[in-house]
Amino acid sequence: MTLRTRLAVALAMLSAVAATTAAAIAYASTSGRLASEVNQSLTQAAARVVSASSAMGPGTAMMGQAGSAPMASQMMGGQGPLGALGLVVVQYLRPDGHLVSVQGQVPLPVLGRDRRIARSGGAAWLRSEAVGQSEYRVLTEPLPGGGAVQLGRDTSEDAALLGSLRWRLGLLDLTIVLVAAAVGWLFARRFVRPLRHLALAAERVASTGRLDVQVETGSADETGRLSQAFSVMLGSLAELRAQQQHLAEDAGHELRTPLTSLRTNVDILRRHETLPAATRSRVLGALDSELSELTALVNELVELNADRHQEEAVEVVRLDEVAEEVVERARQRSGRPITLKAEPCAVTGQPRALARAVSNLVDNALKFSPPSSPVEVSVRSGRAEVRDHGTGLGAEDVPRVFDRFYRSAAARSKPGSGLGLAIVSQVAEANGGRAFAGNHPDGGAVIGFELPCVPHVEASD
Repeated sequence: MTLRTRLAVALAMLSAVAATTAAAIAYASTSGRLASEVNQSLTQAAARVVSASSAMGPGTAMMGQAGSAPMASQMMGGQGPLGALGLVVVQYLRPDGHLVSVQGQVPLPVLGRDRRIARSGGAAWLRSEAVGQSEYRVLTEPLPGGGAVQLGRDTSEDAALLGSLRWRLGLLDLTIVLVAAAVGWLFARRFVRPLRHLALAAERVASTGRLDVQVETGSADETGRLSQAFSVMLGSLAELRAQQQHLAEDAGHELRTPLTSLRTNVDILRRHETLPAATRSRVLGALDSELSELTALVNELVELNADRHQEEAVEVVRLDEVAEEVVERARQRSGRPITLKAEPCAVTGQPRALARAVSNLVDNALKFSPPSSPVEVSVRSGRAEVRDHGTGLGAEDVPRVFDRFYRSAAARSKPGSGLGLAIVSQVAEANGGRAFAGNHPDGGAVIGFELPCVPHVEASD
């Protein structure tokens, strides 16, 4: 069953429940109102008969069977046997329970309880009785001084009215269900249309592998937001695929140089087994250098493409403390002078990723600084920057320094892959910040990143 059909059926069922409930309430209310009016009319008529009997004296209504009908008419005020209330049958019972007279089309049944009421009085008795082909509502009321009066009203018209009402309510209920089903179908068709387009787009992506599929995002409701999110997702995937293709092309280009050099040196060793010791040592040194560079390149590719820190928890990090640890390790590893000016500063980010970014900045500065000049590291207000004392960045290098595999003319003779600063930019953006690069007024390059600061409370002892 399609979603459109489900929505139409659900709306039809909901309308059926609502219409049936309303019809049942209307029918019960009408039926109760009719029954109440019949009971009230019988009770009022019986009260008039009892009142007239009391005024005329005990036993007056029971005078002779032949004269009882006129006497009953007189007690009803001369308006016929049932007066203005439209009752159909009225009859009297003597104190011994025998029927005296009947006014109306058919006699009412006299039961044992009716005779007991006629003999000894008691509470009035109201009931429904089948009389011939009709249903009557019968009231037995005791008379003062003995005897009883029975009043009956034919409720066939009420039953016919209720039957007609049932039929009309059923027809109305059915009409409402059909209309609701039609409206639900049209509504579901309009509602499902964007989802159908979205499903078709997803199927095209799955079958063709293309990510440039157009998705309609016109409406502002939940389906429109879903379509918009799907379109944004496709755009992000297309951008990611383009970046991966670009990365693969650049990586292949960067890998060719060390691999070619390695192959050349290996061929030299293979063809010239009796090389002089000095030449052989130079070739082996070149092999070792190329292998180190190739290893560093592969490691940085894995770090950049696999995004190893993506699953690392985000937490409040003291950026100044991270910088202190990185600077201390760099001093021990390189033996170079590295200064640090750090103010207490807390940011939200991934600790290992931030440490890698600061480490890449320091390594880059060490590579481009003269051996005797210091590398200056500064951390304050969420901003980490590293200055070297080299030749600085060219104007054409500043906008591209964070591109993958980009190496300036001055850097091509130095070891490296061109990925270190790209990782810095990626880490900064992933943690809600940005990377920056420029030249210091006193010479050298200044490269770093900045992140939003957060309040930090020192842990109490």
